[in-house]
Amino acid sequence: MYYDNFKRLCDEKGVKPGTVARETGISTATITAWKQDKYTPKQDKLQKLADYFEVSVDYIMTGIDIPKEDQERLNNFIYYYEKLDENQKTLIDNLIKTFLSNQ
Repeated sequence: MYYDNFKRLCDEKGVKPGTVARETGISTATITAWKQDKYTPKQDKLQKLADYFEVSVDYIMTGIDIPKEDQERLNNFIYYYEKLDENQKTLIDNLIKTFLSNQ
């Protein structure tokens, strides 16, 4: 998945993976390992690619670009959600499921 999104970005920008590797300092061996699903990209490499292609890290990971303001909301939600105990998390999970099922 990571490699597919990476390759799509290369194609859209008209650059070869080797060129991206050279310009970002990411080794071609690392990129090849992504292609073969032998290696999951580390955060620093994802950020280099995101900066290079001017997209979010989420886009490289998922192929979905989340607007910056939504990403900030999501980050805040995750931050506070992680502070909850398991019972509170279950309540929030159920609330979200209920809300989505009523739409």
